[in-house]
Amino acid sequence: MLKALVALNENLKAQEAKFKTNCKRQLTQLKEQIEKLQKSVTSGISPEDTEIEETFQQDSERIKRAKQLVAKKNRDIALVERKIDEVPARTELTQYQRQFVELYEQVGSKFTETRQYYTFYNTLEDKKLYLSKEVSILNSIHDKYKPSMASKTSKEQFLDSLASIVKSVTQSLEKTEQKLNTEKEVKTKLTESYTALVDKERLYYKATKEFLEECKKNELLQSKLNA
Repeated sequence: MLKALVALNENLKAQEAKFKTNCKRQLTQLKEQIEKLQKSVTSGISPEDTEIEETFQQDSERIKRAKQLVAKKNRDIALVERKIDEVPARTELTQYQRQFVELYEQVGSKFTETRQYYTFYNTLEDKKLYLSKEVSILNSIHDKYKPSMASKTSKEQFLDSLASIVKSVTQSLEKTEQKLNTEKEVKTKLTESYTALVDKERLYYKATKEFLEECKKNELLQSKLNA
């Protein structure tokens, strides 16, 4: 796009110069004709004079339109030059890329830190929940122990209640272990994915460095060729 804009700019400048030269030449010829006609006229206004005046007016209008066209061409050239200036150079693009990478790393670091805080909070919340349940079970056992020792029937009921509590705790433990194994599998997959992404990032930086080096070589060879 930059090459096309430069070519268009050069083409417009050439057309403008050629057009100005042609207009100046025509204007000079018309002035010379007017001076000759004024010298040849002795008195009065003849039909030839009227025709000359009309021709002069027509040519003046044509020159006026030509000036307007030149002004339009100048505006087009200025617009093209502004578009060329808006296109960033390779050095600016490299700086933008470096700044975006730094910003991305800062955002990623902040996101990781925030996620760690959330994970730590959820872990403490789960731990608090399990400890509350444990305290509740122990208090319930403590409160029912003495009354249950009064008779054989109450002892059996107490033992059944303990068995039910143990079964419930065992089921809860199994679910927790299952959840832990699932999280470990997810962690393993994420670790593998992260390792693959790190390898890709390393290859990307390597390719970018090689590309910039080749660009510098190309610019050096182009300058020597132009010289």
